[in-house]
Amino acid sequence: METKDISNNLDKRVKISAIITMTLLIISFLWLFYDIYAYQEIKAKAPNIETVSKGIVIGFIPKGLLYISFAVLLLSALKFFKRFQFLGVLCIIFGIISSISLVGDLAALSDIGDDYLVAGHKCILEWTWLYIGLIFHFIFYIIGFITIIKIFNEIKSFNNSKGSIINEVLFEITQYIGIVCGLIGIVFTLFTFFIIRNAKPIECNWLIWLLLGYCLIIFLPY
Repeated sequence: METKDISNNLDKRVKISAIITMTLLIISFLWLFYDIYAYQEIKAKAPNIETVSKGIVIGFIPKGLLYISFAVLLLSALKFFKRFQFLGVLCIIFGIISSISLVGDLAALSDIGDDYLVAGHKCILEWTWLYIGLIFHFIFYIIGFITIIKIFNEIKSFNNSKGSIINEVLFEITQYIGIVCGLIGIVFTLFTFFIIRNAKPIECNWLIWLLLGYCLIIFLPY
């Protein structure tokens, strides 16, 4: 009875977590379309810039909560996975990239507000970052949606597993996160060496601080 009760409680927790994550995912996904509209308005220096800018800022709330909720969901759902499947690996990889891009979006928007709207600089690097970030977010949301559906299906066919299986999955997750963070570190190291070193200070100030944050992220898994 105790084992059955534990399984039922775990089942309920994962379902609730999945529902919350799915809700945040849908909101964040729909907000991408608003972001596209808002970026166009800002780029055109439309009269309603202040209003659309507030909408972008508000959108950071569900997006940020989504990453936290997804992390909790994946950890809670480990009981239902006999091995960490390819879909889960993709979800973690693009989740990391998307979350890092979100921080970059905030920095780029701040730079655009100061240098593009006020000083009149083109801010090509910042605009490029924002639109590439939209692509990363979109890919993560699609993979995340499929992952949640997969988790629901796994719950239905759940059979009690040994604790060693959970430890094995945790070990796999740690290794994948380490590999992804390491690759991100290499990419941004090369980016810093070949691009930022030739950029003007006003164009790379926010990137320097952003890359410093990435360096900390790279070391976290280890």
